[in-house]
Amino acid sequence: MAKKNPILAAYEAKLEAMYRKKLDITMQMCFDVACITANDVFHMGPGRAALFERTYSNNYANLCRLLMDDEDDPELTYSTSDIDRRLRSIVGEENFVPWDERYGV
Repeated sequence: MAKKNPILAAYEAKLEAMYRKKLDITMQMCFDVACITANDVFHMGPGRAALFERTYSNNYANLCRLLMDDEDDPELTYSTSDIDRRLRSIVGEENFVPWDERYGV
């Protein structure tokens, strides 16, 4: 097995760290927006914020797990249909936008 170039390895590690930092910031921004929206629409305050955060985190982890479990299917057919089914029941048929349209794929 060929030895990895240490300069290239350091560069790749730096890129990975930058990617992770941006992903962490994006995820936190999404949660912040969700909290502000829940306050604006449902008047969520400190009493329900902790439950909202736990539920949000659990749902996020469950969706990630669902997608990871479907990794052998490049189309993610099971995952996306399961997510779409849940969203369709939440937003209603008239407001529902399928996965491919929501994600531009």
